Amino acid sequence: MNTTEPSASAGGIRWGYNGGTFLESEYQLAREKGIPLTLDISAHSGCSNNCIYCGYLDTMKGTPLAGDEIASMIRQFAELGGKSFRFVGEGEPLSRKDIFQLVGEIKKSGMIPVIFSCGDLLGDDGLCLKLHGFDGGEAIGRLNEAGVTIVLKYDAHYQDHIANRPGYSEKRNRALERLMNSGFNLRAPSHLAFGTVVLKANHEEIPELYDYGLSRNIYTVNCALMPIGRSEFDYEKLGITGDEMIELAVKTYIIAWEYGIPFTRVADFPGGLACDISRAGFYVSYTGEIDLCEANLSEDIGNFRDIPLSVAWEKINAARERQGDERVRGLCIAKRAKEIIPPNYDAEVTRKVQDFIRQNPERFNSRPRAVTKSMIDAYAKNRP
Repeated sequence: MNTTEPSASAGGIRWGYNGGTFLESEYQLAREKGIPLTLDISAHSGCSNNCIYCGYLDTMKGTPLAGDEIASMIRQFAELGGKSFRFVGEGEPLSRKDIFQLVGEIKKSGMIPVIFSCGDLLGDDGLCLKLHGFDGGEAIGRLNEAGVTIVLKYDAHYQDHIANRPGYSEKRNRALERLMNSGFNLRAPSHLAFGTVVLKANHEEIPELYDYGLSRNIYTVNCALMPIGRSEFDYEKLGITGDEMIELAVKTYIIAWEYGIPFTRVADFPGGLACDISRAGFYVSYTGEIDLCEANLSEDIGNFRDIPLSVAWEKINAARERQGDERVRGLCIAKRAKEIIPPNYDAEVTRKVQDFIRQNPERFNSRPRAVTKSMIDAYAKNRP
């Protein structure tokens, strides 16, 4: 089978996360209609951490987009037919004082709000009170009511050494507990995902983290280190080898298969699905520069301050057609060009996973899930 359909597992729970993984039928319809599905924006904000791989801390220059400009972008993207609007960083999006207003604008526009978060603000009531006037618990309640999907930074169970901040892991863990207690993972698809950056410092732990997430209906975005910011110059020090990337993908896809998720196609996110931005979206930097993705600022699409999104989308579609099948398949051209995703990745991962499946057919759907379809159905039935 050759598909990226986020199918249900044998337990009946759809694999993926809301606003970040789409059905194959949705991709096909978007291509037929010529519309985008999702937009990633690096909305400038503060951050309490100093991560060893930070893509932006040392590169931030220029005037960031203001809240009213982002609100205009939200409305324009909805008019284009967009389905989700994702705040991916430039720090911690929840540290923006206007983030709840912007989330409200997304919801009003009929799209899915997605926030990539370090989680520490949601786990630190004092910090949240100081910034927003209410604690982390209430913040999570408001996000839940607005239908927000949270992609929680989760590079390791204990990652103070990666975030370069003592006490970070404790606060993030408190945020995770609150998010699960509020039912973010009791949805299909889930409204909770892990954002995990693949590093030399954590890659051996990632299969266990991935298993932990799958057992709780938390989708994991295992992102190979992007060749931007600090990692652009220190990849050999921070990242893993091509052979290690292959082995990581093999281990994670086998875990997914053991949870009853059929193995279909290898993606550049080890253990996951194809890149939706590559397939049917685009990226806007914190200063308004538009391009196909955050690692591909080379197409000269333009700046949001100078051109409407409708014009930008026409240019992006033309660039995507020039780049051909790789974009349609959702591959990461930037990582493959630098062989962060090695040339033999697809063939070797497929061969090794299929060999395991042939040799161990009885292990399909062999791992119990902490979150079952009956729990999800009960939550949906009882939710106001």
